[in-house]
Amino acid sequence: MRITIFAIFAIEAIRASLVKDGCPDQDLGDKCMEEAENDYFRCVDVCDSDLCKAECLGDYSANVRKCPCSDQHQDGCGSSSHPVCSCKNPELENEYFKQCVAEATGRSDACYANCGTETGCFEECFTIFQEEMKDCPCMKNCQTGCPCKSGFSCEPYMTAMCQSYYSSDVDFSYSISASGHYKENRHYTTPAKTNSQFLYDSGFSIMNGEVYIFGGNQDPQKIAKINDCRIEDTGKKLIRNFYGNQGSLVTLKENSEKIILSNGYNDFKCESFDGSGTVAIAETKSWHNFACMSINEQGRPTIIAGFNSGLSSSVEILETSGWQNAQSHPAGQISYHSCASIPNGIVTVGGYVSETRYLKDVYLFRNGQWSIVGQMQNYQSFGTMIAYESFFVVFGGINGYNSVERAEWNGNNVTSTEVINDHGGNCYNPIVFEAAPGQCKEFCSEDFCYVN
Repeated sequence: MRITIFAIFAIEAIRASLVKDGCPDQDLGDKCMEEAENDYFRCVDVCDSDLCKAECLGDYSANVRKCPCSDQHQDGCGSSSHPVCSCKNPELENEYFKQCVAEATGRSDACYANCGTETGCFEECFTIFQEEMKDCPCMKNCQTGCPCKSGFSCEPYMTAMCQSYYSSDVDFSYSISASGHYKENRHYTTPAKTNSQFLYDSGFSIMNGEVYIFGGNQDPQKIAKINDCRIEDTGKKLIRNFYGNQGSLVTLKENSEKIILSNGYNDFKCESFDGSGTVAIAETKSWHNFACMSINEQGRPTIIAGFNSGLSSSVEILETSGWQNAQSHPAGQISYHSCASIPNGIVTVGGYVSETRYLKDVYLFRNGQWSIVGQMQNYQSFGTMIAYESFFVVFGGINGYNSVERAEWNGNNVTSTEVINDHGGNCYNPIVFEAAPGQCKEFCSEDFCYVN
């Protein structure tokens, strides 16, 4: 690294002007600013012009100002949201630190179990554990918390759950990392089974950070919600019956969030739910049975195709004037597919076309136009997608289509895919949401206490 005298004087001048004494979180502030300095030196080291160096200096100044104890955060972590603040009490407040420790401990326990009576083996296991702990967030090799530049992967963790219809099918409720390297069962209670299990054939959407569950075979007009590690009936009701395999729904983010539901089955009816009650809204122009719904780049609910739709591959967008037709899906009369919003568009994955064939194809809907942008390894049917900026994950649905597959996304195309799990379940559109990796790992209810 070529550190120039100019670079050293520049950062010292900036720190002198931005950093204040007497901060309650000075140790964390120092770590944050040290990391900003290292980033600055790395930036300058590859520069070949004064303009580049000036841009590096501007980035350094902006990064320092985000740190606790800078001129903008003289109260330390009281006002700073920098990730380093999660290292103040990581054993209590940093979910990634706790998860990293849990995973390292699990590997260490497995190592000890294979040692037999060899003393040297125990020592080696402990040494490995110590080295792995250095890579955890807030530790030696990742002192400012997630994201870590090396070591622990600060990736999302998702909870997936399903209750099936037949006793011979596989129910599941588990937490999985976005890479698939970690998977462990999670425990939620539901109301008692009546004619079928509480979640079977329900739909779900996330509104204001809470997971709402609608309809299903047990009560097609129910509205339930996940509270901590319990799934509870809210007592509120939909206007019409809703089944997760036939209808579709999505959360609309406007001045206040609300969930838009389309009933789908031989029906044009739609309604919205704002957390307190439901109201009827504009009807679709076509049937959208076995369709999917997502939000386009203009922030509008978009319902895509579906078997038995009046205009065989119909796509409709909910505008203030009602549902308006858009360009049809290029696969034709497609159903059983999954869709999700990605930056500047919507992607659909898999599905079943014109009662003839299942698909692996990935389609992109952007600026009102469709294009094919990749292919999955496996066929997908009645799955659930969850999307992030650079990848999306599809959780398979009915029997024979149970894989969990991750696709890397460069903004325009799928660049690679990887199967990260097979849950062996049999349900329509599993409930999937991002959750802290340790959520519901240890849980007690009135009926039982589970400690992992």
